[in-house]
Amino acid sequence: MRITQNMMTQNAIRHLEINRERIADFQMQIASGKQYQVVSDNPGLATQAMLLRSQTGMVQTYLDIAQAADDWFSANELALSQLVNLGSRALTLGYNGVSDTQGEQERRTFADEVDSLIRQAIDLGNSSHKDNYLFSGHRILTRPFTLLDPNTVIYNGDQEQIQVKTSPDTSTTLNINGDVLKPFFEALIELRNALQSEPFDRARLINAIGDLTTQLETLKTARSANGARQRQIRAQIDFLGQAQAELKALLSQKEDVNIAEAISMLRSQETTYQATLEVTRRAISVTSLFDLLR
Repeated sequence: MRITQNMMTQNAIRHLEINRERIADFQMQIASGKQYQVVSDNPGLATQAMLLRSQTGMVQTYLDIAQAADDWFSANELALSQLVNLGSRALTLGYNGVSDTQGEQERRTFADEVDSLIRQAIDLGNSSHKDNYLFSGHRILTRPFTLLDPNTVIYNGDQEQIQVKTSPDTSTTLNINGDVLKPFFEALIELRNALQSEPFDRARLINAIGDLTTQLETLKTARSANGARQRQIRAQIDFLGQAQAELKALLSQKEDVNIAEAISMLRSQETTYQATLEVTRRAISVTSLFDLLR
């Protein structure tokens, strides 16, 4: 077959264009940090990357929920720990009041302090986290406890559990119901009233101390349950965090370009392009047999 000058020229131009496209591809990969720009560039890798991205998004959603739950449990712990400390102080005042060495005035002083503790306890029962009340059940926007009069505490919440899913198969309960706190408040009120009784009723005060002790233990049990849930949720956060890191690493393998390798390939392609350009220039400049003989 006769090779014409036009065929040589067209063939040279075609190879130059291929080299230029490869150079442009490597330049785009380096600039974007991605192995491909559109799905059609690499359908296989792109499909795998889309699946991994979907899984990463799902794990991130569960991770956000778990971290929000951890914050809620921390708020529970703060309120419950202060209530336990408050209850312990009230018991100390009650035991002091039982002693025969205390007179009527001292017991009134103890009762006044317990009355102050009652108001502090109600405030703690109305603790909130991000404008949501902790102990209202599902009625998170309703202030749970109202001290209607010195002897009456009203609970305005419900007994429902707030549950959140931290994985497709795992749920956890966030809240401590108000039915744990209300008897504790009532036991504090009875302790105060027993200290105020005239004439002094030792049996009533001893019974009040016993009731408060029982309710304080119930409160401690609720605190322990909250702590156990928080430990579980933190373990879940660790697991989800590791899963997220592994998914992101896999996604990076499917999407991200090896910059060092891409730069090396770009330089190699640029060298090839320059060599091809030079060879083409010489080939095109040879227009006749006489040029070859010069």
